[in-house]
Amino acid sequence: MWKHYFKTGFRNLYRQRIYSLINVLGLSAGLASFILILLFLQNELSYERHIKDSGNIYRLVEIQRPAGIDVQHVAITSGPWATELTNSLPEVVDGLRLMPVWGGMYRVGEQVFGEQYAYFAEGQVFRFFNLSLVEGNPESALSELHTAVISERIADNYFNTRDVIGKSFRYGDQAYRVTGLVKEASGNSHLKFEILLSYRSAEEAIPDLKNWGNNYLSTYVMLKDGVRKEHAEENMRKMIDLQMNEMGMEDAPRPEMYLQPMRDIHLKSQDIKFSIYNTRGDIRLIYLFSLVAFLILLIACINFINLSTARSAKRAMEVGIRKVLGAGPQNLILQFIGESVIMVFLALIIAIGLVEIILPDFNALLETDLTVDFSGNWIFNVGLIAILLLVGLLAGTYPAFYLSRFQPVAVLKNASPSSKTPAGMLRKVLVIFQFGISSILVIITLIIFNQWHFMLHKDLGVNYQNVLSLHIHEDGVEETKMTAFKNDLLSHPTFRKVAMASGTNGVGGSQGPVNAIDSVLVPLMVRYGYVDHDYFPTMEIPVVAGRNFNPEYGTDQSQAVMINQAAVNALGWADPIGRKFQNPYNLEENLEVVGVVRDYNYYSLHGIIEPAFYLLHPNRLRTVVARFNQAQRDQALEHAGNIWRQYFPELPFEPEFANENLERQYRAEANTMKVFSFFSLLCIIISALGLYGLTSFIAEQKRREIGIRKVHGAGIRDIILFLQKDFIRLVLIAFVLAAPLGFLLSNNWLNNFAYRIQIQWWHFALALAVVSMVAFLTVIYHAWKAARANPVDSMKYE
Repeated sequence: MWKHYFKTGFRNLYRQRIYSLINVLGLSAGLASFILILLFLQNELSYERHIKDSGNIYRLVEIQRPAGIDVQHVAITSGPWATELTNSLPEVVDGLRLMPVWGGMYRVGEQVFGEQYAYFAEGQVFRFFNLSLVEGNPESALSELHTAVISERIADNYFNTRDVIGKSFRYGDQAYRVTGLVKEASGNSHLKFEILLSYRSAEEAIPDLKNWGNNYLSTYVMLKDGVRKEHAEENMRKMIDLQMNEMGMEDAPRPEMYLQPMRDIHLKSQDIKFSIYNTRGDIRLIYLFSLVAFLILLIACINFINLSTARSAKRAMEVGIRKVLGAGPQNLILQFIGESVIMVFLALIIAIGLVEIILPDFNALLETDLTVDFSGNWIFNVGLIAILLLVGLLAGTYPAFYLSRFQPVAVLKNASPSSKTPAGMLRKVLVIFQFGISSILVIITLIIFNQWHFMLHKDLGVNYQNVLSLHIHEDGVEETKMTAFKNDLLSHPTFRKVAMASGTNGVGGSQGPVNAIDSVLVPLMVRYGYVDHDYFPTMEIPVVAGRNFNPEYGTDQSQAVMINQAAVNALGWADPIGRKFQNPYNLEENLEVVGVVRDYNYYSLHGIIEPAFYLLHPNRLRTVVARFNQAQRDQALEHAGNIWRQYFPELPFEPEFANENLERQYRAEANTMKVFSFFSLLCIIISALGLYGLTSFIAEQKRREIGIRKVHGAGIRDIILFLQKDFIRLVLIAFVLAAPLGFLLSNNWLNNFAYRIQIQWWHFALALAVVSMVAFLTVIYHAWKAARANPVDSMKYE
């Protein structure tokens, strides 16, 4: 019996080749998209899952409520937290302190290199992050001063051997002895490790690490099995309260701390402002992509249902004969479901091929390294089988039940199913659903593109165009050397202005409180910026009150500060010039406000402009920004490289163009836009394929009516409009229903930005034009063909 069903199924697929091809192509595109998104979701949800105890590991986060800015969540903490929590809370098994190695260069013999995945760490890091040592003892590898563990990649690239135990390298002026070789991690993690320096070395270099209030590092804790984090958090609050009372600080505000599960760090850290991580995902994208994957697959299934029921008249005679010969409904249902499973299987084979072709570009787009692994990924294999069965049943069940209910007497009398039957109404509903989904995706894509364009072209209050940034990743460079390097750059005619700062944007990553001296001390949380007197003119940031730093004022370096308008507004000062702050580096001295700069977006448009505090601090100036003539970009780059090699021959020349760095800040939005554009286009193509097949059926079903209309004088234009109007009406209904949902989803996404576009009427008008044009062009072929047909040919068989 099954052999007969399969033989009949393949025969029917071959007999209706065009419609089978449309169905298979639509399903293939839908399945390929579903598989791509499934691979991405599996990868994103796998972070930390390879770590044995990850379910019990948490990162310590503080909620800060500083004056002048919004409440913020900070995952950078003080050094004593790990020890205090481990010693005071019975729920805590162990703690870990982990601090990034900020900047600086490493030296192995004559080789000099930088490394972003470097940390000062305690020995617990091997257990907390499931790191395996190829060489060395994890219990003692990081227990001594000036010891280090390096990765296999570092060993291969710079030592040219993996026999590295006992060998040395230098970081800054300090030599470190290699005591371990770490194996590459077996799974995804929010942190990647290439160099680990002993935490004791950091405490030696920065004595403040041992003190409360100096936030430099991340703190992780491991709880006992079965302990709820809420219980540990409650005991942590009690511990804080008890210790502050013992210190005589009963009335002081308590630090608000909570525990973030390690497994949540990658996807659920959008609210955490300061933290250390190498990769960060977004749980909202997971939800969004999951929805898109489901909708694309649903559209492909709708195509199958529509075309199967639309072509039912061609199968009616077969059903009637089978029933007369004794076939029951269950036999017919099994046959038709079997045919749909065969078609889904063929589509799945093609889809896997499409995935292999598309995957490299998809990886480049999302900056991932996804692979299709049939041998080692049982979850993926089970998923494919589940998709095959689920889609086969989902797409084949309704057509099977619909076809199996045909009455043999009516069928054998050649009574074709009417378009006004429930199946005909269902087809219209499904077309509305298809184009509704496509409309939503087109609306969202247009708005994402518009926001991305807005972010790239908004007046930020600073001019990053034609600016070359050079970062000196080296500590201890003398001020005179930096000044000489700057002046030599400026001596070349390609450079108009040159300045120095702690970063291209004028502010570093540091943030802290400063006390404004009013009638009382008013604490204000600010971003620290370290600049020279040329920075604001070079970056074309206007001074709106007072004056700029001036080298002719000898006291500016020790007694002057400049602030931005956001700081003035936060303090409520009508006239800020001459007002004073406590010097954060020497509380016995004051700093006088000598100037106010216009607010500019020193970070991305996701956040508001926060109060900024600018100081002349030569020892912190490690970035040189040089504005060059627009037509002399190549000459500027060449000259900068020549001067660099004169002053810093051991350091790699790694120039950046400030405007390109700005674009990288919005890379996530650009990638989201591209992904949505791709899937929106795919949804429209799949919907158009289904509409193409459905139009063919409708044109054939109405050929007698078309013939009569032509006999009565209807022209080609009239016939085209006659066939187009029903479909255009369905598309309009779909768009009207989809537009509110598209607005809500887009507006919700835009709310992630402090500076955003407003959704305009033309977003919807353009989306409607795109969807309507696709529907019109899809229908026009069959409408034109039907309109050109000879009415005699269409009526002689009636």
